[in-house]
Amino acid sequence: MANEEKHARILRLAKEANKIDPREKLMENFRGRPHLIIYGAGNAGRQFADFVTRVLPELYIDCFLDKAADHIESIGGIPVYKPDDAHLGAAFRRESLVVMAVLLQEQEYAELEIQLQGLGYTEFINAFTLCRFALQDDMEADIADMGIFSGEVNDILNAFELMSEEHSQDIFTSILSSHTTLDYQLKALSQGMTAYIDVDVPFRHKYNSFVDCGAYTGDSLETVLRFTNIDTYIGFEPIISNFFILSKTL
Repeated sequence: MANEEKHARILRLAKEANKIDPREKLMENFRGRPHLIIYGAGNAGRQFADFVTRVLPELYIDCFLDKAADHIESIGGIPVYKPDDAHLGAAFRRESLVVMAVLLQEQEYAELEIQLQGLGYTEFINAFTLCRFALQDDMEADIADMGIFSGEVNDILNAFELMSEEHSQDIFTSILSSHTTLDYQLKALSQGMTAYIDVDVPFRHKYNSFVDCGAYTGDSLETVLRFTNIDTYIGFEPIISNFFILSKTL
């Protein structure tokens, strides 16, 4: 596709975004399910509950699910249960939409969904995908201003021109398309890429240290070591249970 065509597509996406009602688009994710559950009573789950309450006050959150429910009875008046709690009947589980508000690797998400399906839950959606309606990952923003794209379209086109080759341009346009249509199933992905690591980037200054902010259990370090050796590892992990596993990994 020639650059002129790609520019025309960007202009069209920016213009079409003005016609979208983000609250209505967000609400579409919840229709048809009588019950709404948030899986995860930690910071992400609480932020998601605040986000939904702020932008869709008509939406009712039935409860949180959390394995640590023994230590948390409720959050903001919303009860917290373990996923297998007998208070949550078979019909309730079957009819609920479970919003997954936990930060996990893709494989871990898949394994958790299988566990919940074994308990009778049937439908799941990622909280972080939904909260991109705010165009921020921290879930603190209000709903997106869809007019921003047409207002900033010249800067968007300039950014597009900074892409180094056609595949990068396709990724850029795909991500832009997601934000302008509020459809977060990306149409273009980088094949063979590894999270946080581009094995084709030349390291010209003999970098030999890896700083891991939010080190989790050391999974990123294990990935790095599959590609290269490092002399120094510095990892920050604030959750104590993850830190213990990180220490064992190291």
